[in-house]
Amino acid sequence: MPAQPSTEPFVFPFAAAYELRHAPELAALRGTPPRPMLMPDGSPAWLISAYEDVRRALVDPRLSRKAASAPDVAQTAAAAGLSLLGVDAPEHTRLRRLVATAFTQRRVEELRPGIERIVAGLVDGLCDLPQPVDLVEHFCRPLPIAVICELLGVPLADREDFAGWSAEVMSSMDEVGAAIAARAYAGIERYIRDLIADKRERPDGGLISGLIVARDQGDRLGEDEMVSLSVLLLLAGNETTGSQFTTAFALLLTDPGLRARVGGADMAGLVEEILRVQSISAIGGALPRVALAEVEIGGVTIPAGSVVVPASALANMDPGAYPDPETVDPARPHKPHLSFGTGIHHCLGAQLARAELHAGITGLFAAFPELRLAVDAAELALTRGSVMRYLTALPVRW
Repeated sequence: MPAQPSTEPFVFPFAAAYELRHAPELAALRGTPPRPMLMPDGSPAWLISAYEDVRRALVDPRLSRKAASAPDVAQTAAAAGLSLLGVDAPEHTRLRRLVATAFTQRRVEELRPGIERIVAGLVDGLCDLPQPVDLVEHFCRPLPIAVICELLGVPLADREDFAGWSAEVMSSMDEVGAAIAARAYAGIERYIRDLIADKRERPDGGLISGLIVARDQGDRLGEDEMVSLSVLLLLAGNETTGSQFTTAFALLLTDPGLRARVGGADMAGLVEEILRVQSISAIGGALPRVALAEVEIGGVTIPAGSVVVPASALANMDPGAYPDPETVDPARPHKPHLSFGTGIHHCLGAQLARAELHAGITGLFAAFPELRLAVDAAELALTRGSVMRYLTALPVRW
């Protein structure tokens, strides 16, 4: 007989998620059995935190993203309306197939020289600025925006507007923030529809033009699906990686031992460890699911209809999966972290994000060997109340 939790629903310590280092309140949840919790709006859900439990939950077809995208299920505005995130197989399989070729390892390797050119251009721009320089404004945010906009074919002149919309879509989890996010999403959607119309008249080699060809050749891709896919790719390719850069540099600039390993033989391992220990999600990781049937996870029976939150950020810090989990060890024996998820909803842009982090981190420290914080490390703070974990400012000197 599966065990049942004896505790009442607890309020997830969302405030602790905005600490740069791992807070004790979150450490206490690592590797624990599933338990009932309350979402930011007070709605009930089940928290899954142990590594193996989260990994299984992410691939269990009984836990549905489509059902979790229903209007009565609590979620952020950023997650609403994005078709690839809100459907299950076989619809998900069809949509993903149309864009997957743009994000393969081979395609990312082809993009790498372009990414490195963007990094070099941003580095040159930093040299012209008076110090201290805000690394968030002048490097962490512009880099992923430039990369994803070039990939999709977004004109250079439009990128500043898009950056503002993107930040607002990932705004706070309260009602005011949700309203701002909804307006910003509507703005991006209008822009994408106009951009699609323009690409029909003047096609290029970008991914949006590719989606137009797929639709116009009768590949069952609806106009709304094309818009939703384009919006998702723009947001996911920009806001997530930009947020990851801010916490990555904060970590490296406050840990001389890690910084010394930048550009070394284990650079790929360093990137993986940064991804493991610095989640970009303030709600613990993966988007919520809904149990379509009664399901047993970690020896606990979760009733049908329950909202389930697979907390990949906690799973990545499970001491049962990663001994001494708070230590960032680039030489750690390989065990795939869950920051990009797994299963059919594994992040499409995972390889692109890795390439950007590798190029951005190595390029910046190579250009500025004396790069250092311009403020006391204690002053570094993550933005509170946002869907994402990120710093709004990171002043540096060299």
